[in-house]
Amino acid sequence: MTLNSKPDVSFATNRIAKYAANPKLNYSSELTRIIFYLKYRPDGTLKYIKRSKNFKLECLSDASFAHSNTDLRSITSMVCYLNNNLFYRLTKRQTKVARSTFIAELFSLVYSTDTLMHTRKFVKFFKPESKLFLCTDNILLFISLKHDAGYSSKSKAVDIDFIYLNL
Repeated sequence: MTLNSKPDVSFATNRIAKYAANPKLNYSSELTRIIFYLKYRPDGTLKYIKRSKNFKLECLSDASFAHSNTDLRSITSMVCYLNNNLFYRLTKRQTKVARSTFIAELFSLVYSTDTLMHTRKFVKFFKPESKLFLCTDNILLFISLKHDAGYSSKSKAVDIDFIYLNL
């Protein structure tokens, strides 16, 4: 945002960005003022080229299960799109040890859901009606979450790590 923007927005954004690791209440109010400035001044700074009546947030999540000859931490990967435009990409080692592919995929899906919900908060400033899509390639995980909200016998070990959200 700050690279292709007007100098006043760049200055304000860079001023609060250096406190992102340890934000205080007055910095969040400054961030809110910047967002409202962008919302009510469409002639200004952000250029979103693809036009759409509704925003569509979509995250695709996947995990690669770590085999026993490694440090047992699986790899999470995720991409997020806003109206089919990539805005976030992540590949990292999971912080928790997963004992199965199911658990590794569940950790990845929880992180993707968290990212999607945080992004939705900011998109609501611009367009309150936004559609959310969360995709995974693990059919067993999808069926398990669909039928019993993630509390099957396979996922009892990760109840603490699972965040249940009503979308």
